[in-house]
Amino acid sequence: MSVRPDIAMILAAGLGTRMRPLTDRMPKPLIEVAGRTLIDRALDIAEGADVARAVVNLHYLGHMIGAHLEARAKPEILYSPEEPEILDTGGGIRQALPLLGTVTVTIYYTGYVLYLAALAVILARALRRQSRAIRWVILGHLPLLLIGMTNVVVGLFAQEGRVFDSYWSQNLALAFEVIVTSFAVADRFMILKRERDRARSEARVLEQLTERDALTGLLNRRAIESRFEILRAQGFTTLAVIDLDHFKQVNDRHGHMVGDQVLKCVAKALKPAGENSLAFRMGGEEFVLLLRGENAMERAEARRMAIGMCVDETSPLTEGVTASMGIVEAPLDSLADASFEALYTRADRLLYEAKAAGRNRTMAERLKVFRPRTRAERRAAA
Repeated sequence: MSVRPDIAMILAAGLGTRMRPLTDRMPKPLIEVAGRTLIDRALDIAEGADVARAVVNLHYLGHMIGAHLEARAKPEILYSPEEPEILDTGGGIRQALPLLGTVTVTIYYTGYVLYLAALAVILARALRRQSRAIRWVILGHLPLLLIGMTNVVVGLFAQEGRVFDSYWSQNLALAFEVIVTSFAVADRFMILKRERDRARSEARVLEQLTERDALTGLLNRRAIESRFEILRAQGFTTLAVIDLDHFKQVNDRHGHMVGDQVLKCVAKALKPAGENSLAFRMGGEEFVLLLRGENAMERAEARRMAIGMCVDETSPLTEGVTASMGIVEAPLDSLADASFEALYTRADRLLYEAKAAGRNRTMAERLKVFRPRTRAERRAAA
């Protein structure tokens, strides 16, 4: 069983701006195509479908459209003028709803109610998931939703012929939505910035944890190996390897807890007092000092001597603890291979020479850069 429409609507209020200059003095619906106007062609289709009435909205040169349609018998023409301002498509249809009949009004607003209900369900589900962004969406859309519900109430339950004019309220609601959306975007950027800063902070903490000795708090082998070239370029040209003498006996006699306490005392004695020295724990009872500036060897020796005094003051040991040291001072350009491995190997050999010589002492090596004298210097010397 087919259902034939009883009423139709022709949208004829447009300004026809895309058809200039044809529409400078004539409304678009009255432009002829193959000898017949556009609006007559549309009404012919409606008449052929047995449509009894047709609603035509008017605005731009509407009097010309009305005068043209006076001669038309079918379908019956009902006019919906849009004054003083032209409405959009939805606004034009909404204004014409009283002319379109109760059934059309009910169908129109019932569909809008279903849309609002579906939107409310979607927003409620997102809100239940504690979405922060959906709160901004609800706040931004709230005025539009209230206007929509007002349209529904007025359209379904107000007296016939009454229409809620929501043109300006919709514009204000859209402006409010733009402002709220701007704040939502800014809020999202701030969240991303905080997450980025937190991730960077956690990465720095993890990096520090991986480059710090857990027991003593000194930098570890990984730290010196990864930064050695940079530190050497910054002037840290003196490397010392320090090893506690007979430390295994401390662990065997007093236990590892006391041994750990001794290692903490050593770290306290070696910790840098300024920016010209760095201390590292290589593992076990072996430590490394990196120094720069004047009197680097003398300062390293003072640190070695301080180990015994620190242990005597803070540890429960009755016997003293001593340390041996091998130290290399290698100015820039003094060696072809000045990598960490090369200098560490030199200092380590000196350390074992100190051990072999009786322990509790330092063996040092100071390298010099040979630079040939210039011709002027040789002549002056001659």
